[in-house]
Amino acid sequence: MYTRLKAKNLALCVADSEKLSTPVEITADYAYFRLRDEGYRPADIARWAQVIRDKTAHCREVYIYFKHEDEGKGPDFGQLLMKELVFRSSRSFASSR
Repeated sequence: MYTRLKAKNLALCVADSEKLSTPVEITADYAYFRLRDEGYRPADIARWAQVIRDKTAHCREVYIYFKHEDEGKGPDFGQLLMKELVFRSSRSFASSR
């Protein structure tokens, strides 16, 4: 399946939820993540930030969606993820100087 997706430059949807997860396999020059667990903690978001950074370095675009649920945690998770991505990227840039 991965070979076919790569041949057509189609992204596998990397999904994570309370019940199941798909492999983090990047099959295109863009990436697509659906992070659907309602119970992410800051450490979980930091881990996803690292995975996203490591696996998508070659991607031209990365799409990341959090679950939209009644409690409205998705936007908070998104902001935390953006902060993690920016914070870790700026630290790596500073240490490479």
